[in-house]
Amino acid sequence: MPMLLVCLLPALVNAQTYRGQRMCIFNVQILKKSGRVKTIRCSVANTGRLPIELNIKQIDPSSDLLVEFDTLNLPDIFRNKTGLLENALRQQRLRIAPGEIRTGLWMRIRTRSGEKSTKTASPVTTRVCADLTLDTARIVAQSEKSWLVRATVRNIGNAPVRLNAPETDDFRLYVFFISGEKLTRGAIPAANASLASILLKNASTVLPAGDTVDVEIEISLKNRTRFSPNFALQLISPSGIIECDQMNNTLIFKE
Repeated sequence: MPMLLVCLLPALVNAQTYRGQRMCIFNVQILKKSGRVKTIRCSVANTGRLPIELNIKQIDPSSDLLVEFDTLNLPDIFRNKTGLLENALRQQRLRIAPGEIRTGLWMRIRTRSGEKSTKTASPVTTRVCADLTLDTARIVAQSEKSWLVRATVRNIGNAPVRLNAPETDDFRLYVFFISGEKLTRGAIPAANASLASILLKNASTVLPAGDTVDVEIEISLKNRTRFSPNFALQLISPSGIIECDQMNNTLIFKE
């Protein structure tokens, strides 16, 4: 049965003119809340007449991209803040053909609050430190035996990440099968990939503040059982790096 997708433009006086590139964000689900940071899963569709390539081959057509939303089914927190979803989408590395729908797109969004905080300012907020986090992750290919997951690691801190011993640095992304929604000792190792080697391929040993590095990791489903249907991505920082927040390096995929 064909799916009917109804998306509406946010009510902006200076709404962008449609030039053939148009996308819709729908099925937005909040998976995790950590302070002002929200991890969401959503679907996107190319509802325009032209193919869209975001942040591919150093070409970013996002200035001509018109973004629409399924505003009737948005979580309340985003109803008047659709710009946060749009900005997160424009930062993705994505290629999508006209009429194509992508499901299971993960994004991490930092919301803003107009209310004054009642907490006393902490000295930690003024620290100069790197802070690695899993920005987005999604399954880009799958078969009966394996999944191919593409993840984006972002340095959201205010200092660069430097590899101290690039050839041997244990800057890696690990994947585990889990039974619930937390990474516990009973997690089953599934795969891992070296982020240090990816940086070295780009002739770099530094990940500056605000920059990202993409990694693709193939996950064998051999050890996945009905008792451990979900999986977790865990980022291990480079040796010697003390992050601003060491509790935001895990992302959970729930089946």
